[in-house]
Amino acid sequence: GGITGGRENVVLPTGQVATITVGGMTPSTWRFVPHTLLAGRPFAPSDVTAGAAAVTLVREGFWSGVMDAPNDIVGSAVDIGGVRHEVVGVVPDGVKFPNSPDFWVAVDEGFLAGRRRPDSDMRLLGTLAPGASLASLQKQLTTIASSFEPGSAGEGTLRLTATGFTDLGPMGRDLSLVSVVVVVAILLVIAANVGTLILASSFARSREFALRAALGASRGRLVTQ
Repeated sequence: GGITGGRENVVLPTGQVATITVGGMTPSTWRFVPHTLLAGRPFAPSDVTAGAAAVTLVREGFWSGVMDAPNDIVGSAVDIGGVRHEVVGVVPDGVKFPNSPDFWVAVDEGFLAGRRRPDSDMRLLGTLAPGASLASLQKQLTTIASSFEPGSAGEGTLRLTATGFTDLGPMGRDLSLVSVVVVVAILLVIAANVGTLILASSFARSREFALRAALGASRGRLVTQ
């Protein structure tokens, strides 16, 4: 399937206007979400056919908190980005896919059958076949991409890349390096603070150490003190 994300203005059934986060999702993508809706139904392939009415899913927390709507929110209409959408389901707050949006909208998945190209901001996803690896998938994608010729309208070449869904890509190493540097810096600050406290304590006990030395205490005995 495929997912998108963004922010839109919404007109709620109460007439209130709010800026919300929206997650676009193809109907086939819902099979990857291991949750059951609190009310209503998930997206269906018929929701993205030609002439179908626009539908949306709403997050539980937004529904019960911000919207202050009655329990029969399913079937209500909301205006998202200037388009009327019918609320067909309520998503539990435990769903964090993709990026914990307030509303989900159905996205055309015609690209799965080769009828159209996916939107430029869409992330495509799927599960690997048994025995397959990201490396073997990447070889297949490279072969597919090479079969597309640049269009006459100035379109560039097609490049397809496969990564794990939780893989941060090139940012991963940079974020890891930054995390290590931050941890080391914090440890250095802690070490400096402890050293300063020990030094201050030693200065405060200088008279005591002088008396111990005068009574014959060895250097090792003074250090242990």
